[in-house]
Amino acid sequence: MTRPHIQAVSDLRSIAMSLIKLFGGDPHLSADTRAMREIQRLSEEVIARGPPEFHFLLEATAPYATLEAERRQAAHGGRR
Repeated sequence: MTRPHIQAVSDLRSIAMSLIKLFGGDPHLSADTRAMREIQRLSEEVIARGPPEFHFLLEATAPYATLEAERRQAAHGGRR
C-alpha cells in the first residue's frame, strides 16, 4: 500500500463517518447508516493492514468539547 492508497481509503472512511453523523439516527436512513458503518469498518481493516506509519489514522481522538476547552485554556489562560 502506498501513501496515495492509504489516503484514498482514509478519505472514504472520513466520508462514511461524516454521513453516519449526518444521518443522526434517522430511522428512514437505518439501512444507509449500516452500509456506512460497514464501509468504515472495512476501511479501518485496510488501514490497519497497511504500513505502520499510517496506523495513527485509527487512533481515538479527544472529544470536541475537550479540544475546545484546551484551545480556550491556551488562548485565554483559563478565562471563559
